[in-house]
Amino acid sequence: MAIQQKRVTITTTPTLILGNGESPLVVKVHNTSGNAIYLGGGDVTSASGYHLESTESLDITLVHSNSLYGVTASGSHAITVLWQVL
Repeated sequence: MAIQQKRVTITTTPTLILGNGESPLVVKVHNTSGNAIYLGGGDVTSASGYHLESTESLDITLVHSNSLYGVTASGSHAITVLWQVL
């Protein structure tokens, strides 16, 4: 399948980045904001999430209908996402 991309604005409420599909997804998340974001499941918080600093990237494969969410400690911050369905 083709590579796809989008920009997502992450807020203080867990925000769905990608997922909920049945096919595995190879995903690259890049934090383009000037602030940290936190990644995890639907219950992610700034205290429990994977800390992604400004300008850092993360590669992850989502399988079995899993979803990736993000949250900020304050405000709203943009990330870019690149993915491919396997």
